[in-house]
Amino acid sequence: MKSLKIGRRLLLVLQSPIAIGLLISAYAYRINPESAHWAGVAGLSYPVFLIAQLIFTVYWLMKSGKVALGSAIILIIGLWPHWNTVFKFSSSSLPEDAKSITVLSANVRAWSPYNSLPARDGIETLVSALNAQEADIVCLQEFRELRGKDQLEFPHQVQFSNGLNRGLGYVIFSKFPIVNSGQVEFSKQRGTYRTFMWSDLQIDSQVVRVINVHLVNTGLTPEDYQSLGGESKTELDSKKLETEGKAIYRTLAESYSIRGNQADELKAFIENSPYPVILCGDFNDTPSSYAYHQVAENLNDAFAESGAGTGDTYNKMKLFSLRIDYIFAHPSFKVGNFKTLPVDVSDHKPVVCKIQLSN
Repeated sequence: MKSLKIGRRLLLVLQSPIAIGLLISAYAYRINPESAHWAGVAGLSYPVFLIAQLIFTVYWLMKSGKVALGSAIILIIGLWPHWNTVFKFSSSSLPEDAKSITVLSANVRAWSPYNSLPARDGIETLVSALNAQEADIVCLQEFRELRGKDQLEFPHQVQFSNGLNRGLGYVIFSKFPIVNSGQVEFSKQRGTYRTFMWSDLQIDSQVVRVINVHLVNTGLTPEDYQSLGGESKTELDSKKLETEGKAIYRTLAESYSIRGNQADELKAFIENSPYPVILCGDFNDTPSSYAYHQVAENLNDAFAESGAGTGDTYNKMKLFSLRIDYIFAHPSFKVGNFKTLPVDVSDHKPVVCKIQLSN
């Protein structure tokens, strides 16, 4: 009996840093990573702490009611700010007779297959998957113009380069007339992640502003992803792991700082829009991040409104589910039928939903 009590106390000691980590990571989104670099990295670790706290809570439910209650309270407090963005048990759909538009967003990785498919087969597979959705609006990031028979057929389209590589950038395809378009340059940049684009679409009697964005990436190398549990594992000794861990932290911290600034500028642009906004893009950031919450403050996340499961959109991480690609809509619009397409040609999965515009 005495050894049993000692064992439980040891478990409580082990759980304490997990509970603290959960609370810190759950509310780190309130801190701009520009001023506190650790906040962004802390937010990224949120799912790990959440799952660990859940496991401990289930264990205590079977062993000790009093401890289970305290563990559950911490779990609820940690889950509260992200309860509908982490996991959804069921999806929701718009009524069959609802007049809606279908919106699709995808990072197509310049049509360069991420998996082992030959280039031509990869292009055919991805273009076919996108066309099969019969979307009314398609926003693509890391877009490179296709030549030959593999095309997305739309009556209207606007394309902008990313500001550094003229052949690579953004495109908005639309079945509706495009009445105006533009490109905005971020004040903080790195590499090819310098701008975002927008187009005003005339949809019946209403004008809707569609924004297509790609926030700065993590800056991690393939070897970094291996160390983090990505597509393959390597043998790492403790010293090398410590060295790589510090380098990864510095890279992530810099990325979060830049994305924090970019998110602030994107939010300001949305708030000043003369028309209701639909936002599509690759945020390179999870729902527990500062960048996500800045944007979601004035828009509705299509997954949170109508998705199911984890909404995982990133193919590189095999051990963890990451949702970093989004469709957001103006609060006056109704969103339904959100889904992530099971296509692994690019390192990002396309996302699609239906949106019913306001009268």
